[in-house]
Amino acid sequence: MRKIIFMNLPTTQKPEKLRYNALGNKALEYEEEVMFAINVFLAKNMKKEDSIKVVMLKEKQKDDKHYEKDFIEELDKVNKNIGASIQYVLLDKYSEETRKANEEFLGNMFAEIEDGVEVYADISFGTKPLPFLVFNALTFAEKYCNAKICNVIYGKKDWNDSKHHAIYDLTYLYYLNSLSNTITCKNSQEAKEMFNKILQVDKKVKPE
Repeated sequence: MRKIIFMNLPTTQKPEKLRYNALGNKALEYEEEVMFAINVFLAKNMKKEDSIKVVMLKEKQKDDKHYEKDFIEELDKVNKNIGASIQYVLLDKYSEETRKANEEFLGNMFAEIEDGVEVYADISFGTKPLPFLVFNALTFAEKYCNAKICNVIYGKKDWNDSKHHAIYDLTYLYYLNSLSNTITCKNSQEAKEMFNKILQVDKKVKPE
């Protein structure tokens, strides 16, 4: 299967190797430590017949740490006993968060999307605007390229307790956004009631 992965690279500090708690999600259970959360998912789900293009996203820095090399090295190690075909593409953007810079970068992301593929993303690292660009690319892929949006991975480091580093699949957030852009309602109250049902909101339960 042809797969495309958008991988947000770190901008400053080199990521540590962490063992992530999958919180009951068996697709993300993995005993080994990794620097990049998406490699947990790939280690469990990548197959020999897969043809994968990893689009690595980074911000141009004067003192470039080249963390893409760390990512490639780690994924190649994961893939050693699997044997999938992996292609790496590096896209970098200027650090200025101007409209011109972001639109140019987004256009470059669109250019890497192919028709009928499965699309994945890891938004654990990168600048704060980068997940918005990734979600735009996912929308483009699904709407215009007949692509299937499969998994959006986020790895969270617990700075206080090493036993509680967690890995999440945030794909539902993408589909909730798609839903809110699709459904029409007569007024705001109708919309709130409908989404309360969709979101399974229980007003008796208060967030901690």
